[in-house]
Amino acid sequence: YGPVVEMMRQMAREPRGLPAEDVAKVVARLLGATHPKARVLVGTDARILALIEHLPAPIRDWIISRQLPRYP
Repeated sequence: YGPVVEMMRQMAREPRGLPAEDVAKVVARLLGATHPKARVLVGTDARILALIEHLPAPIRDWIISRQLPRYP
């Protein structure tokens, strides 16, 4: 598990995410909408994850495994 733990530590040191202003713009647009959607994905990462969730489990697992570090 060593390489995966190190990858998680590195990710924790470099937090990612959208600027709050970007999310606020989407919220403001939705608050002013006549018929707002019940759910809205904000950001590329959210859209990619939503797409991956709809894939069959073997394909989803393959994609996720490709993102994990390789063991020597």
